[in-house]
Amino acid sequence: MKYELTKLDYVDLAYVMTPEEISDVFIERAKSARTIRRIYKNLNLPSLAEYKRQLWEAIVLLDATKEEKSKCIEEAHRTIKNEKLEALWNKIFEEESKWD
Repeated sequence: MKYELTKLDYVDLAYVMTPEEISDVFIERAKSARTIRRIYKNLNLPSLAEYKRQLWEAIVLLDATKEEKSKCIEEAHRTIKNEKLEALWNKIFEEESKWD
């Protein structure tokens, strides 16, 4: 038996992975990219583009060049993505180990 991602799992990954990436990484544990997008729409989550726009507006206040700001955003995104993926995989393995 495989763990299936919950709505909360999808929300947690919403701004660090696209629905396609989620579906590709978690394969049989995840719904299709189309279904994930529908979940986001039903929950009225802002789009990834809107999230990035808001993030950029916040980081504009930093005293740095545009290139430095872009690198900062990319590094933060990569770090957050890795932390969320690690936490979710740990949750999955923990839940699945209970079923064995």
